[in-house]
Amino acid sequence: VSLFDSISELPAAMENAILLSEFESPTLEIHSFTGLRTGKLGHVANVYVNDRDFDPSLLSVNVSDSSSKFEIVYASGDGNDWAIYAQSKAFVTGVTSVEIVVTSPSLMTTGGSASITVTGGVMEVIPTLISAAGDIVTVSGAGFDSSQTYACSITIDGNIVASSSASFESSRRVVCSFSSFSFPASQSNIFSVSADGVAIDVINTSGQITVGVTALVTGMTAASSLAASGGDVVTMAGHGFDTNSLYRCLFVFTATTSMLSTETNATSTTQHTCIFPSWGLHYEWKDNIRVQLRQGDTLIPQATNIAIISTRVHATWYGFSPTTLAIVGGDSVSVLGSGFSQNQALKCLFKSGSSTAESKWATPANQTLFVCTVPNVGSIFSAGAATLGIVGNNIDVPLVSGGANAATFSESWYRLFPTSILSTGGTVVTVSGNGLNTAASYYCLLQSGASSLQTSALSPSSLGTVRCNVGDWGSSRPSTTLQLELRISGTDALVPFTGINGQADFTILTTLLSSTPTTSTGSGGITITLSGSGFHTDNTYKLRFTGQYKSSDVLESGAVSPESHSQIIFSVPDWGASFAAQDTTITAISVNSSDVTTFGGSSNGDTFRFTSLWSAVVPTTGTANGGTTITLTGTAMDTAVTYRCKFENNGVSYSSAIAPASAQQLTCTSPNWNLFHPATAPLNTTLTLEKETSTGSNTFSSVTGPSVQFEFT
Repeated sequence: VSLFDSISELPAAMENAILLSEFESPTLEIHSFTGLRTGKLGHVANVYVNDRDFDPSLLSVNVSDSSSKFEIVYASGDGNDWAIYAQSKAFVTGVTSVEIVVTSPSLMTTGGSASITVTGGVMEVIPTLISAAGDIVTVSGAGFDSSQTYACSITIDGNIVASSSASFESSRRVVCSFSSFSFPASQSNIFSVSADGVAIDVINTSGQITVGVTALVTGMTAASSLAASGGDVVTMAGHGFDTNSLYRCLFVFTATTSMLSTETNATSTTQHTCIFPSWGLHYEWKDNIRVQLRQGDTLIPQATNIAIISTRVHATWYGFSPTTLAIVGGDSVSVLGSGFSQNQALKCLFKSGSSTAESKWATPANQTLFVCTVPNVGSIFSAGAATLGIVGNNIDVPLVSGGANAATFSESWYRLFPTSILSTGGTVVTVSGNGLNTAASYYCLLQSGASSLQTSALSPSSLGTVRCNVGDWGSSRPSTTLQLELRISGTDALVPFTGINGQADFTILTTLLSSTPTTSTGSGGITITLSGSGFHTDNTYKLRFTGQYKSSDVLESGAVSPESHSQIIFSVPDWGASFAAQDTTITAISVNSSDVTTFGGSSNGDTFRFTSLWSAVVPTTGTANGGTTITLTGTAMDTAVTYRCKFENNGVSYSSAIAPASAQQLTCTSPNWNLFHPATAPLNTTLTLEKETSTGSNTFSSVTGPSVQFEFT
């Protein structure tokens, strides 16, 4: 350089020589990195370049296999030292020869190569919901190599909870075979695949694959038939159960016929125990009841390689009523149980020693009630202990543990007739029973508080009938409702009542025997005495008068207290002020109790007659030619019929018939006396009043009134 003034003056050849001597060829140092993943960014080489005009964009990375290439992602460096980062453009695996080619504007091309191990990537797994009973999982990806050993694992909270070997199928697929899991089913578990012990990257945005593990039912252990009353143990077997979660069994016959057991925690990850609910309280016994397991409202699926899990439910019973039965039969026995079917007839079996008696077949009333009629066992059993069994068509209906099947056959009674009698007594009451001893005698005991009445003892007329003659109750006691007891004379032993509640109740009726007087004018004002039996002296009564001619005519007396249990005195009200004279029915009405009164056993009451009465006439004189208006006042006149005035003196003349203006007033017009009975005036006649016997009858009868003289002038 010192021999020349400037380098530009050198010949071209000399210039090239100087430049080559000043700048050496670029130097490449290729670093090999095992574990470069398909589709992943990796550091593939370090390059030293002694070119001041080096442009890293001119670098390229070639794979020796021309079908697969890496591409430079970026070069990082300063000055002459550069680190080259690349990623694959296609799926490659195994040991690959990678060539680094460096290109510079002013230098010749040079490069180098190195071997880099590239492993495959995982893209997806199927299924993503894995059965805890074991499952086959297909892993899809790229770069799988048959020379490598693959494995799959499931991780929860950083801990591997399940793993399996995987079989190579192609560069794009390996298959994992998991056996049953010993951990509870869960969601969002990390699924990993490794090759020769090295984890394979996941090619997705999150860099990981999550799977869920679902529980699975694989079988059931239970009795071959479950009691409809409930309580049987049903054990569901499977995998993936969570001992910290609540499960329950669903027993299904149809969409509308199903029941759930109570929720409880799983016994283990492979077992859950359910207690069969009280199916029979709602449904009848059934075959083919499907059994499912639920975690909350989520159905735990059943393994597909087993038959549908099902069972049957049989009816049971636990007690019956009554337990004391008539030996002659006829009693209705109500058997209480669960799961009875109205499509399955049942019958009762009564056993005593080696003897057995059967009822007739009968259909249950509903799922919990079956009623059979006790047969006559008097020729088979002796009175005493027996047992009850229930059978269907070639099946026994079992008694639940702790149930009661003991019965006793004995004499009993179940009904009486009549259930109400007059308080005056003298009524024969028929008591119906079973197994009564015709050689013994019985009496009826009627009790109400401290009051009681015992009938005379009589022998039964048959095994099922005895009669009691009830004496006077009400002459010294109020009427009441009481209970009748049947007792054996001599021992006073109580014969049990086996009828329906309330049928031993017996009513003593307040009895009205007579009333006096039985008639009054419409104005009333007199007293009427009612004689009877069983009146309540601490009560008050009214006397009600109901018209027999016109039932809407009703009038009551004032309320009074009885003089005694056998007598009440009432004041007769003014009937005529409101109603017409007629016969009425009288009844005594209890004011402040439900006391029932009856006349001699009839509810029709006694008859009391109100009669019409007229009491004044204005005027008492009129011309013989007639035409005088006469006003009569009185009581209980009937406005529904007509009346007429009768004038009599050696002859009779009548006014025209006319209806009263009210129950208290009537007007009539005097007739022309001279027309039919010429006589010298003045002439006195007797004036009376007549009433039409019924509307439109045109027949009349006399109405009570004073003796009045009417003078024709």
